[in-house]
Amino acid sequence: MKLEDVTVYTVNEYLSSEEDLELALKVPSDLLIRAWFKWANVRDFKKDAWVIPKVREKDVLFGGGVTVAALYKGENGITEEEFDDMVTRDPTNRPFPAFARTNYYHGALGNQRYLDYVLSWVYKQMDVVVDVFFMDEAHGAYSVYEGFDDHSLEGFRDWLVKKYCEGQSWKIDDPRWTTHFSIPLDDREICPDGTIRSLDYRAYVVSSTLADPSSQKNPLAKEWGYTRDFSGTYCAERRKWSWKYLCDKIREYAASKGRTVYINDNGLNHHVDLQIQWMSRHEWKLVGERIDCSVPFMSRWRGVVLGGWSMAGKRVPVVFFHDWGFGMPWMSLNTADKINWLRIYGPEIYAAGGFFALPVRGPFGCDCGKDGTLDTIIKLASFFKKNSQLFHGNWSLNWRNVKVGTPKINVMYYSIPKIMSRALHMINHNYADNKIQPQEDVQVMVPSSVQPKSLTLISPDLHGEKDSQSKWKDGWVTFTVPRLESYIVALIKYDELPSEKTEPGGRNVLLECCGFFDRPRVDRFIVEKNGHVENSDQICAFIQGRKYPHLMNNPTFELNCGHPVKLTVHLNSVAEAGANLIIYLDGEPVVNRELFDTDRRQDRIPMDGFTDEYDEDITFNVPIGRHTIKVDNLGPDWLTISFYEISDYIQE
Repeated sequence: MKLEDVTVYTVNEYLSSEEDLELALKVPSDLLIRAWFKWANVRDFKKDAWVIPKVREKDVLFGGGVTVAALYKGENGITEEEFDDMVTRDPTNRPFPAFARTNYYHGALGNQRYLDYVLSWVYKQMDVVVDVFFMDEAHGAYSVYEGFDDHSLEGFRDWLVKKYCEGQSWKIDDPRWTTHFSIPLDDREICPDGTIRSLDYRAYVVSSTLADPSSQKNPLAKEWGYTRDFSGTYCAERRKWSWKYLCDKIREYAASKGRTVYINDNGLNHHVDLQIQWMSRHEWKLVGERIDCSVPFMSRWRGVVLGGWSMAGKRVPVVFFHDWGFGMPWMSLNTADKINWLRIYGPEIYAAGGFFALPVRGPFGCDCGKDGTLDTIIKLASFFKKNSQLFHGNWSLNWRNVKVGTPKINVMYYSIPKIMSRALHMINHNYADNKIQPQEDVQVMVPSSVQPKSLTLISPDLHGEKDSQSKWKDGWVTFTVPRLESYIVALIKYDELPSEKTEPGGRNVLLECCGFFDRPRVDRFIVEKNGHVENSDQICAFIQGRKYPHLMNNPTFELNCGHPVKLTVHLNSVAEAGANLIIYLDGEPVVNRELFDTDRRQDRIPMDGFTDEYDEDITFNVPIGRHTIKVDNLGPDWLTISFYEISDYIQE
């Protein structure tokens, strides 16, 4: 099995017994995620290696993994001296207990010795032929009080010298270190040799008596950064360096063994072969203790998928999984609610272009063999595997042109050239009384410039596939879905695929936004007359405000309109502190709106930029001719845009 052929992902943590193996193989998986994993003390991988050939007999990839962050005193026989060197520290130079737990700390990402220790557990798994490595918490999982070890302090000094001395011609004893950053170069406790090359950042932080080192009252905080910053700070560079070091070493070791292995972080990252995105409490709507599946998360899944492709630099698999450590309510749900969630949101993730790792077995007693969800998981896995052609090699079409005559149905629309087909995915969010409410006789119209040769309805709710009748007239294919329970795909087959540009709505340009929280490398996008936009994978959903100036590179679009058009901006969500969307047409504001966090769900977490809090189109006219459109944010924090659409723009 090659990674590009994987359709069914399952979480199987930990696989070492006959019982574990029996459960894992009941589900027709292609890749077992975290079947092995190193957290604290590890098992003997060689003794457990007997399970791998039995998995391989089923043509299934075997996944292992390690924590990049967690470090315990005395784990796996490490000495006190080794622990003291590898652990990260707080500003007082003491190991800082992670999450206030006794004996649990975080390793020093700036220390190559610690990274090599992490790698040693990868190598031991690779020696018994593990295929995929889940590198958990590659960002270090630091709080603002961690990361102040000697290795990081040295790295920070080098980073400041490179940025200011080499980059801006400052001197190592330049008075601007004091005027700009309040660094007392003459204080031998903070700068022993009187230059920036000897800066003791711990002493600097302690001398400022700041309770929070990341406070805006700390002049160096914006240079030091924070563990989750992506661009423009030392912490971001430390994170990127340590991650690349780990990835390079894993691939070097695999090459020395004549092997190919696949790597992922927990969350979107660079240098990966697949993206695995954790899900937590924010992919749920609870009413009391019951789940409410009426809420669509399609824009969230889609934004993360596009962001994952952008960060990887290619169309890698983007896999969502239930991460057990973030207050996720999965374990507390009753069986009926779990099944409803799986039937609606599992397929919705696939419809958005991603994959969902079915929760076969996880920690904390999560076991589908005991919680009543096993039959549903097997049914979904079998459906995805049988219909794998629907989920590989497809290209999104403008789903805004699809007309569905029944409310509470979410859609995505794709072209699949290798099977000469188009696929319309439909997810039913008609949910009431804690049940999925099926929809009858759903009328659907999809644009098509040529008549299709057949139409087939495919669903895990059906017993097999069902051919369906359709009508083709005036550029539209019309058909009826007799019954939509949770999820159905209308597969429209052609002798030759139609051209989208010659059908109703086909001259619109839809620019979907990527959900990556980083500084976009491109901020200017030329929309050509044929609708092509170079670097469209860098159109970031996040429009940054004042909070993250180092991430601000908000987009400008250049249009050449052969006739007047309408530009639609679809507003999704707003950060807790609020935002101020302003859009300029040729330098003049045409949109100026102060925005507030109305659903109070953001909690300052950038991942939650896709809750459809506003779910609103903002439309304005653009006259004939050449124009520049700048999208900006003058408010305190970010807002998110799901997509931009330019009506009737394509001129070829």
